[in-house]
Amino acid sequence: MKCATASLIVATAFASTATGATINWGTSAPTYSNVVDFDGTADAGLTITLANQVSGDPGIAPWGTDNALSGNGIVFFNFDSDIESFSVQYLDDSGPAGPFGGGFLVALFDDGSQVGGAQFASAGDGTGDQWLNITADGTPFDEVRLAPGGFGQNVKIDNVSWNVPEPGSLALLGLGGLALLRRRRS
Repeated sequence: MKCATASLIVATAFASTATGATINWGTSAPTYSNVVDFDGTADAGLTITLANQVSGDPGIAPWGTDNALSGNGIVFFNFDSDIESFSVQYLDDSGPAGPFGGGFLVALFDDGSQVGGAQFASAGDGTGDQWLNITADGTPFDEVRLAPGGFGQNVKIDNVSWNVPEPGSLALLGLGGLALLRRRRS
């Protein structure tokens, strides 16, 4: 997999390190302890919303041999508590990035403040074998937004998984965040 360092605003590579998180886009991702797969497995603690619907309501649609959540617009993943890792199978039909759209954006938030993000040049190869994996680098997050790079693009997501940090891990993440703040002030 090719890697590149990304700024908070723009990254057009297969992997990026943004403030607070490492974001990888490729053909595989780990499955974490909490899972929603739209085939009957659904752990509590997550609300998924498709916003900016062009027409119709989001719904469950076939994707290969499985089911997926399908609709138009930005996908919001809101978690009941902070998480430290997240993966999802993602596909939209916006195509490669160009002057009139394409690609997709990832934004991470914690308590309403953006803590990370990246932009990717392509939202998939059309087969659905594309995965997004996010791991916190000292700053937990409680919301993930995936935005296709065009208007009214069809979006499909499946196999969502995430980890909630253990209480001891939360303390270490908090200390890591304080260390980053102190380092920035110096």
